Amino acid sequence: MAYIGKKALTLVRPFAGTLIAPEASVLLANWEPSAFRGAFYAQELSVLPGTELSFVPFRGRILQ
Repeated sequence: MAYIGKKALTLVRPFAGTLIAPEASVLLANWEPSAFRGAFYAQELSVLPGTELSFVPFRGRILQ
């Protein structure tokens, strides 16, 4: 998923995939086990205490 906005983005629902937000801050907040799986790229990335984040490398191609 690409986010081209500049306003802060908060994810509270489980998400699996790649998030690219080069000009925004991103907050991950969910207390379900393995709620966030994937790769996360942002200007600033914050993860609330108790939130599980599992890194899964992005294996696709970046569109230009």
